[in-house]
Amino acid sequence: MRRLITFVASSLALSLLGCDKKKEPLAETSHADWKTSPEVDATGPIYEDEDFRLTAEQPSVCHKEGPMAPAADLRRISVPIVVEGLSAREVPIGAMLFTLEDPQGHQFRPTLAGCGPSLPPNHVTRGKSRRGEIAFDVPREVNAWELIFEPFLIGRKKMTARVNVPALDASEPPRSAGELDESE
Repeated sequence: MRRLITFVASSLALSLLGCDKKKEPLAETSHADWKTSPEVDATGPIYEDEDFRLTAEQPSVCHKEGPMAPAADLRRISVPIVVEGLSAREVPIGAMLFTLEDPQGHQFRPTLAGCGPSLPPNHVTRGKSRRGEIAFDVPREVNAWELIFEPFLIGRKKMTARVNVPALDASEPPRSAGELDESE
């Protein structure tokens, strides 16, 4: 028993001595090529940086009925977007990478039950672009939003792109599910 106690005490003493040993820091990884993208307020319907351009186009109200309809105090808007690749870096896209924010800072996540085809998961690189719609259920009285895009870009720090969504056209009638613009 005495040997066991001596062994445990010796092991504990050695492990504590090891904790006090100063470790040399690992070689610093150079992040000189990483672009830091501070979060800034949107300045218009277009965001552009070295890797991609995001454009928010004229939104429309999407009329849904039944179980896919928004709650009574909400309306569904559909925001058409275009994401264009500007570099060799892959920029992932998809409806679930976007959030809509009102002027009070309330955020709304997308729904896949819009009127047009939802922006499918994909990616863009230089020379490629993708167009699609992202639908959101928002309060009826709000008509100003920022669209927030937070893709994970390999080789870059976390970044956030913000664009202003144009105000709804009051003269435009609501679209029904499955109804597409003739221009699409």
